[in-house]
Amino acid sequence: AIVLLPLLVTKSTMFSFIFGKIIFFQIFVSITFGAWVLLMLKNSKYRLNWKHPLIVSPALFLLTLFITSLFGVDLYNSLWSSQERMLGIITIIHFYVWFCILATVYTSWIQWRTLFIISCVTSILVFFLGFSSGITQHMQSTIGNQLFLANYAVLHLYLALCLFFFEKKRSMKVFFMSTAIISFITIFFTGERTPLIVLAFGIFLLPLCLFFTINSWKVKKCSIAVYCVLALMGAGLFWFTTPQG
Repeated sequence: AIVLLPLLVTKSTMFSFIFGKIIFFQIFVSITFGAWVLLMLKNSKYRLNWKHPLIVSPALFLLTLFITSLFGVDLYNSLWSSQERMLGIITIIHFYVWFCILATVYTSWIQWRTLFIISCVTSILVFFLGFSSGITQHMQSTIGNQLFLANYAVLHLYLALCLFFFEKKRSMKVFFMSTAIISFITIFFTGERTPLIVLAFGIFLLPLCLFFTINSWKVKKCSIAVYCVLALMGAGLFWFTTPQG
């Protein structure tokens, strides 16, 4: 699913970039859910831990969505959304089920590392498909919308940076840093300002955490230097991406 969803370009009557992918995802999760139920019945170690906050909090979020939809103006639209967006409660439930399956079946770092590597490789393919159509603003690739592509790139930029610090192999460090750089370039060429702002806040928080959690004065000085550079880069990016700039 991680490989096929971003790459899949299916054609339906309307909104081919979104509708086909979500239908594929829902079918995939439904089949996997049946296998997962059989697995839980056979082996109790694959059952959900309902005491864990990462399992409970999304479930409470889903319950809140359902309750508010009952008092909304259009219950059908709340449940199914539109063909253009496909972000109704039914789709969100499928995402939650997929999250629960991964949380119980993938229990070791080796498994998650493999999954993350596959996701990073897939993202690079998606980004280069976008570059192949011309390095211009409002790049879309197979995602179908430059804002969606930018959000996809933001997620993989953070993922690649985290993996860069955890990884011990030099070759893989180069790969993850390359993924992060390509993701950043993609964000810039989509022409969307919101992902850049989100990225700026994320980068802003990291040196702040280092400044307050590590006692080394070298680290504190480096954090201050990073903030100075980020302030100049942020001002420059904002200026050159505005119509007046």
